[in-house]
Amino acid sequence: MKSVLITSNAYYPNIGGIENSLRYLAKAYVELGYQVNVVVSDLNAIDEQQLAASESFEGVNIFRYSSYSDISKWLKPLRGFFASCAMFRLMRKVNREFAPEFTLSRFHSTTVMAKIAGLKNVAYLMPGVVRNQNQSANLVLVKGAAKVKQRLQLLVHDFIQQISFRVADQLFVFSDNMKQQVNACFKSPPKLNIVKPGVDTDRFAPKNEQARILQCQTLGLPVDKRILLIVGRFVRAKGISYALEAMISLTDCHLVIVGGGEEEELYHHYVQKFGLEERVTFAGIIQDPVPYYEVANLFLMTSTYEPLGQTILESLASGVPVVAFKSQAQVVTATSELLAVDEAVFVESVSSKCLTQAINEVNADKQRYNALSDVSRKIALSRFSWRALASAISKVKS
Repeated sequence: MKSVLITSNAYYPNIGGIENSLRYLAKAYVELGYQVNVVVSDLNAIDEQQLAASESFEGVNIFRYSSYSDISKWLKPLRGFFASCAMFRLMRKVNREFAPEFTLSRFHSTTVMAKIAGLKNVAYLMPGVVRNQNQSANLVLVKGAAKVKQRLQLLVHDFIQQISFRVADQLFVFSDNMKQQVNACFKSPPKLNIVKPGVDTDRFAPKNEQARILQCQTLGLPVDKRILLIVGRFVRAKGISYALEAMISLTDCHLVIVGGGEEEELYHHYVQKFGLEERVTFAGIIQDPVPYYEVANLFLMTSTYEPLGQTILESLASGVPVVAFKSQAQVVTATSELLAVDEAVFVESVSSKCLTQAINEVNADKQRYNALSDVSRKIALSRFSWRALASAISKVKS
């Protein structure tokens, strides 16, 4: 049987754009007849339960190396080194036992380690460009020693990613936007392959109005308000503060935010400051966001930096129109690549005022809204497939 190794820093039950993409890719390779092995760390961002060192899930063999998260504080500076050694040993073991035909990596350090461990045909499917994605303007605002630490982490991860660009046998990106970011890192850019991501159009699907109302009641959300949805990590790059400020004027809407992260306390402060307790719901970090897509009327992509945005595809499949800031100097996203001007609601300027205006306009135009909802589902069905992506990457050659 053909064998593939998939590796990154985290996998299910962890959730997120990268983790979810790997899960769907793994399932796609199983359907294509591959024996699928996954090598990841034992980090568990969902709860404090210890993840098994190895297990089989959805026909996939999952092997986890220690992240040394419980290491003594005196040895904390060496945590990365210990984890890297554990990763190396596990990759070597999987290589000996299963001899994968190719390796798919979605993290820069696992890409480099896969080459060091002797794995062949290593494909790096980039989630983003570190020097852009991890710059301070996109992360939580910190000062003093924390800022120095943040800067050092950026330099280290950027250095490792630069190596991964050179050692990977093939490089894949999801957008021309990301390709340009990678090219900007080099005088002689490496060869890049642009591929399309996938989305599960069976899992993410529209609901009729009656079912939507019942789901609203189940989730404790108002049935007489337009539901606005945001799904993502709580960092400045996601632009969630713009949506919270917009809610001051959007009295006929209710905002649902699914996710968590460093800026959560700040967002709760905004809600209290603006008196929005009755019009904003924090759903938290959840394993299954499907019920929230099912009740949403509009999906807000308020990010100012986003290499792709898997949540956009999930909203499209659910028949939920996307509202996003238009690409410009301060907005580095791939939304305009994914959707034409008549396939989403593009906000001209990055401000809560313009966001409010755009939302009000589409809510007031029922014909336009219905057209956007219909085309969203059609786009998901016709343009994005996990199986097609898996097949494209499987053609990687040294």
